[in-house]
Amino acid sequence: MNPKGIIIFICTLLGLALAGVGMYVTIDNFINPQGNLFEGVMSFAVGCTMLLIIAALSFMGKVVMIFQAIYEQTVTNQVLIQDEFNRRMKQQQNIPNITDMLKGMGMSENMVIQPIAGSEELFKSIFGNLGSNKKGKSFEEMNTKELGKELKKAEEEENFEKAGFIKELINRLNNPDTPDEEAGE
Repeated sequence: MNPKGIIIFICTLLGLALAGVGMYVTIDNFINPQGNLFEGVMSFAVGCTMLLIIAALSFMGKVVMIFQAIYEQTVTNQVLIQDEFNRRMKQQQNIPNITDMLKGMGMSENMVIQPIAGSEELFKSIFGNLGSNKKGKSFEEMNTKELGKELKKAEEEENFEKAGFIKELINRLNNPDTPDEEAGE
C-alpha cells in the first residue's frame, strides 16, 4: 500500500473513532449525566467532519486522475497527428485531409468523413473574389507594386480577408526562398 493510502486509512479510522466516541459519550450523558454532553457532541461533529472531508478529497482525487488520463490521451493523439502531418509535408504531398491522417494513425480503413453539403458554394460565395481584382487579372499575375495598390484598396474597403491574402502573396514575392506555411506566420 502506498503512503497516501495509509494516511487516508488512518484518517478514516480516526474519524470513525471520534464519531463513535462522541456518540457514546453523548448517549451515556443522557443516561447518566456527568456534564460531558458538550465534549461528546463536539467529538461526534469533529469525527463526522473528518469523514466528510476525506470523502470529498477522495472524490476530487479521482476526478483529477480522470482528467489526467484524458489529458495524456489528448496529448498522445495530438503528437500522432502532428507526426503524421510532418511526415506528409516532408514528402512534399498536398496537405492531407483529416480522413487520411486518421487512417495513417491506424484508424479504421472504412471510416468516411464527408464534407458538409454545400460547403463549396458557401466558400465561393464568401471568398470567391479573393483571387483576382475587378479587372479580372489574378493576383498571382501581378507584381509587388500592383499588389500593394490592391492591398490598399482592400484595406479601404475593410475587406480584411482579401487584404490578408494579398499580404501573403507579397510576402511570397519578397521572400521566394521561404516555404508557404512559414510565409503566413
